[in-house]
Amino acid sequence: MASESRAILTHLPKTTPFDIKFNDIKFSVKQGTKKKNILNGVSGCFQSGELTAIMGPSGAGKSSLLNILTGFQPSGYKGIVQATNIKECTSKKLSTRSSCYIMQDDNLSPLFTVLEIMMMAADLKLKASYKYKQLIVDDILDTIGLVLSKHTLCGRLSGGQKKRLSIALELIDNPPIMFLDEPTTGLDSVSTNQCVAMLKALARGGRTIVCTIHQPSATIFEMVDHLYVIAEGQCVYKGSSANTIPYLQTIGLQCPQYHNPADFLLEVVTGEYGHFTSTMMSAANDSWRSLRPPLTYNIDSDTTHTTERNEMGTTEKLQPPSEFIRFGVLLNRFIIQLYRDWTVTHLKMLLHFAVGILLGLLYTNMGVDGSKIINNIGFFMASLVYLSYTSLIPAILKCKYNCSVSTLGRNIMVGLGTKEIFEHIETLETVYRKSFKTYFVSGNPCRLFASE
Repeated sequence: MASESRAILTHLPKTTPFDIKFNDIKFSVKQGTKKKNILNGVSGCFQSGELTAIMGPSGAGKSSLLNILTGFQPSGYKGIVQATNIKECTSKKLSTRSSCYIMQDDNLSPLFTVLEIMMMAADLKLKASYKYKQLIVDDILDTIGLVLSKHTLCGRLSGGQKKRLSIALELIDNPPIMFLDEPTTGLDSVSTNQCVAMLKALARGGRTIVCTIHQPSATIFEMVDHLYVIAEGQCVYKGSSANTIPYLQTIGLQCPQYHNPADFLLEVVTGEYGHFTSTMMSAANDSWRSLRPPLTYNIDSDTTHTTERNEMGTTEKLQPPSEFIRFGVLLNRFIIQLYRDWTVTHLKMLLHFAVGILLGLLYTNMGVDGSKIINNIGFFMASLVYLSYTSLIPAILKCKYNCSVSTLGRNIMVGLGTKEIFEHIETLETVYRKSFKTYFVSGNPCRLFASE
């Protein structure tokens, strides 16, 4: 695992630190004719340079708060969410372009290596030279500890490596704010420790890292800089993880010796020791927060690595490429995927060849016999229905995969025209593979479609 000193991504422009401030967030959902309150006026501040964990029992409102902060819940709530630039002391509305949201599931294409999928993401996100993008990718892989696995297929990575790769894909465009939905779910203890240690190292580089976590181990609990606990839609604790036990002592609760403070805290908020939610709400304030940890670079210095970047011909702010470039990247990705996914390719070829021969034999020489026009119409209808449904079903099956978090990063904005053209190209090869053989076997003359 990379050390904290490697958390400075030297070939990326430095991240401008932003603090997330939210005030009086209220959110409710309808259940029939009634309304259920999910969040009841929660407020807080997530500082840059800190690893913040939102914790609480199931149904407490963790995911709802995270969706509001990330912009996945654009309406239906009340309150203010702002991002404060601590260098310029200015505030603005939190934008999805300045943040990234890494979902719980890692949707990575198993047919590409780590290096290939990283370079594709760089080509889709950055308008820069190939050499500069290669430097960025190598720097990120070195930071997250995937250098030795960069030529490994994504399908052969472990759970912890897949999670780190998902984070690496978002680091390409260098977001100052990162949200993660339960990043430790499904990982063993070693992979969990590595993942959280990497997130903490990235936070020390000036980023604001916010994640939800259900029930951390004692080791993970100690790594968290700032803990935000929600119960019954209310904030019952916000402060350092090290101050959890002293905080509980102020309300008359003593954590047993050799007991995980995180487990004890969850037991308290779920009511195993009595109803303390109201008392904890009154005692929760910013006095339990520790001092902001020191960053691994000076945010007031603007000279670090500037010369190196200028030699690459890049600007301080990375710009996205044109839609034409993105179309070429997606087309190249499709060709590689078609070549490597031999099961689908071979099965498609075999299926269309067999169906084409079968329909051709059923309607042999029907096209040149005027007395069999009904059979000829049946041939065209059978071909039309077959081609329609065989082209439609794969699109439906891939819809869930395509609508989830992009395998090349959430913040890739591909234009509608590029997407539509690419999907039509993908469909054409399927249609002509079958229709070409069937048409000539059935004996339909070419002059029907040619000028006389």
